[in-house]
Amino acid sequence: AGTQEGVLKFTGSVTKIPAEAFKDSIQLLTISLPNTVTSIGNSAFQNDRQLQTISWSDGLTSIGFDTFRGCTVLVFDALPNSLEKIGTEAFKNCKGLLSVTFGPNLRSLGVTKEVFMGCTNLRTVDLSQTQLTTLVSGTFKDCSSLETVLLPPTLEEITGSVFGNCTSLSSVVFPSTSALRTIGASFGNCTSL
Repeated sequence: AGTQEGVLKFTGSVTKIPAEAFKDSIQLLTISLPNTVTSIGNSAFQNDRQLQTISWSDGLTSIGFDTFRGCTVLVFDALPNSLEKIGTEAFKNCKGLLSVTFGPNLRSLGVTKEVFMGCTNLRTVDLSQTQLTTLVSGTFKDCSSLETVLLPPTLEEITGSVFGNCTSLSSVVFPSTSALRTIGASFGNCTSL
């Protein structure tokens, strides 16, 4: 791996970014992951407050917990289609995110909680192509600008305050054929619904 003028570009056959590898970096602006990278470890880029862009690996299957937490200016529109699992609080407080589209292989979004909590500029979330069966507590809580969410047909359960305090949320699109069985206290203080 090499860095030049705030750019981190991996060469060779790197397959994993280890836990805390670039945590608290103050100069990292851009990351380019080769298609050989399949996983990013826990807290690998946590609190990299200048990190703005990332070129995802087409082979990425797993993002650990707290991986990009606190990367307040990070912007991307879509996660790679290969992604299967995103850890707890992986993108918490990423205030630069405006819209996120998830790919068809996603099966796990924060085993316990708060994956995108506090992403206050996030406006649109498209989960419609995923294989998710559960959304867990606080996944999108405090995303005060969130307006639209598209849910997948595989979703069976929405637990806890998944969308709590999403005061701009005005559209939740459920598919015409849905496996949904349970909705907990998931939409508390969603005053625009």
